[in-house]
Amino acid sequence: MITLRKITSGLVTYIILTLLLSIYDFKNNTFTINYIIFAIGMAVATFISYKSYKKNNKLKKYYKILTFSIFSYFLGSLADIFNVNYFASSISRSFYLTCSIGLTFAICHLIAHIYTKWDLSYILLNLFVFSIFIVYIAWDIFLRKFAVEINNSKIETYFSMIFLFSTFLMALGILILFQLCKFTPHIKFLALGFNIYTITEFIHYYLIFNHNIVDKAYLFFLVTNLGRTLGLILLSCSSLYITDDLLPDYESSSTDTFTNHNNNRIRMSILTLFLISIIVSDHILITFLFVTLIIFRRICLKYIDTYLTNEQLNKDYILINEALSKTLEEIKAKNNELYFLANIDPLTSLPNRRNFVEHLDNLILKSNSTNKFALLFLGLDRFKSINDWHGHDVGDKLLMATCQRLKDNLSPNDFIARQGGDEFIIILNNLNDEYKALEKSRHLVRIFRQPFIIDGITINSTISIGISVYPINGNNRSDLMKFSDIALYSAKNSGKNTSCLYNFAMKKEENRKLELENRLYDAIAKEELSIYFQPQISIQTEELIGVEALIRWNNSQLGFIPPFEFISIAEENGFIINIGEWILDNACAKIKYLNDRYNRDIKVGINVSPKQFASSNMISSISNCISKYNMKPHWIDVEITEGCAIEDEKGALQKLLSLKELGVQISIDDFGTGYSSLAYLNKYPISTLKIALELVIDINTNQDNYNIVKAIISMCHDLNLNVIAEGVETKEQLDILKSLGCHEVQGYYFGKPMSFWELENKFFKNI
Repeated sequence: MITLRKITSGLVTYIILTLLLSIYDFKNNTFTINYIIFAIGMAVATFISYKSYKKNNKLKKYYKILTFSIFSYFLGSLADIFNVNYFASSISRSFYLTCSIGLTFAICHLIAHIYTKWDLSYILLNLFVFSIFIVYIAWDIFLRKFAVEINNSKIETYFSMIFLFSTFLMALGILILFQLCKFTPHIKFLALGFNIYTITEFIHYYLIFNHNIVDKAYLFFLVTNLGRTLGLILLSCSSLYITDDLLPDYESSSTDTFTNHNNNRIRMSILTLFLISIIVSDHILITFLFVTLIIFRRICLKYIDTYLTNEQLNKDYILINEALSKTLEEIKAKNNELYFLANIDPLTSLPNRRNFVEHLDNLILKSNSTNKFALLFLGLDRFKSINDWHGHDVGDKLLMATCQRLKDNLSPNDFIARQGGDEFIIILNNLNDEYKALEKSRHLVRIFRQPFIIDGITINSTISIGISVYPINGNNRSDLMKFSDIALYSAKNSGKNTSCLYNFAMKKEENRKLELENRLYDAIAKEELSIYFQPQISIQTEELIGVEALIRWNNSQLGFIPPFEFISIAEENGFIINIGEWILDNACAKIKYLNDRYNRDIKVGINVSPKQFASSNMISSISNCISKYNMKPHWIDVEITEGCAIEDEKGALQKLLSLKELGVQISIDDFGTGYSSLAYLNKYPISTLKIALELVIDINTNQDNYNIVKAIISMCHDLNLNVIAEGVETKEQLDILKSLGCHEVQGYYFGKPMSFWELENKFFKNI
């Protein structure tokens, strides 16, 4: 960017060069060299102004007019080069007049562009005061004498009149611009350029009207042309300090900045005009009138300030009210959004659990002993399998379809909510008796037996429902929810796809379950768990070849608890993993002792639950036991169900291969009663199939079971698998299995599950 120092140096050089060349012209009594210098200056100024016109967007018209004005002056200088008679050149004076008029339009355009950023009342008041002062000064100095000259009707007189009028307007424009803007570098150059130009014009016409140019014609020519040229050059240089953006002072100006920054400048302008008026005036009355004018302006300013302050306060009040209204609307919208998030399920748009709890509490408060309503807990059957098989998107759509089906089959007075997951809550109002609720729930169960069509997929998803009735089953929220949950659990345990009304027997069963669950956690620490062993016998030699480790629980207060009662509880709460690891460790310790003490090579069958099989540390637990007891790996026979093998085929295969690498044996327990899929038999590294006791127990009377057992044994021979039959209780059953080629048997015929010392005494010490 061109610095202020460079511009100053250039202007000083230009002035010095002009003065030096003026000496030459003065000696030769000519103006030619000076006209050339002035023309060169105007050419440079025109070029700078034109570049600003091209690059500036917001003041484009201003720089267009300014460029045209400076170019007109340049043309006037060229005309004067070829006409040395300065006073007779009407062509050049036309160009100079065009320049003066153009500058007047330029400053008017600039003021029109800026004044919208200010309050018009301030501008009009100051314009009124400035106009009176300038008109009086112009009349006293110029126009009074000009009125005499105009009678001569010379064309030069009309030229002078237009010149003088445009100069007056320019001066007035400078004063207005002076009050509107801060003094940025751009405005400084602009104001200085206009001031030099207008002052030069005033001096020019003052000397002309007073006929003081005859004796000093050359000096008059030099001063006036040099002043105009410098003014125009400064005007063009002002564009070097403005960017494409609008003047920042104009954009940031306000009534406050006007009052704070420009009042002193305006006062100085008025004071200067006042002093000039006094100097040129010879009447005390005129001075008094001007003083009155200044006082009048001051009073008006007070009223304007008060009015604008009040108007601004009113605008601020309106804006604050609008902002507050907007804020209140936003708060209201946020509250509605928060209420929706807190009380509405985002997937189904049903009330959520929190909303349901509030609704149920209010309903209980309003109800009495005669008002009955039913609380239904509804769960989708096999929803997890549907989610895993078809993906969560289909699962979400199934939940939404479930919501719609419930709405279609329930009364508008009934309340529906989503508890979470695949569970929904329904409140049936205005019941005559509890059997109406059971009837309605059975209707829903029937409706949900119809398949859903989601994304072209047919999905069969039945429901299970648990019901409690107010006030029969409970008169508070906690009891009603608990009893509905117990009833739902009972419905699912009954095979799903059904509904169940809560009764006292369910509560007793649930209490028993909760008590067992609480006591089960301490069973290992209190040494209440023990391992019983059931012998496994070779059918050919009738010798012990292995045992199956079976868990037993003898509680100090509840007594002996059957495995079928607590194993399912342990499966539900995950404690089965702890129990399984405890069985593994103790069974390995016992079998290690027996094999080492009696030099035997028997195995121990250890049942691995589905949760334990799916856990990440099952392989490491078995490997650690082998290392811990320094035992042979084939002494361990891992018994898994068909469900473990089929549920996650890829993961199951990887774990079974890892077990095979350890050297342990792998058996499929209860074969023939589960999935009975044959596809995995040649995939998995299985060593033994255990035929379920349900097939063996009546093999001598049930021909179908006989044929099934026969087929299983034959298949095992073909696949080179070991086969063991469970539940052998009679000699007849043993003989049949022996005739079919069964390898091993297990059952009461050879021994019930027994304690370790009983096993040792019966099969080891007495041999």
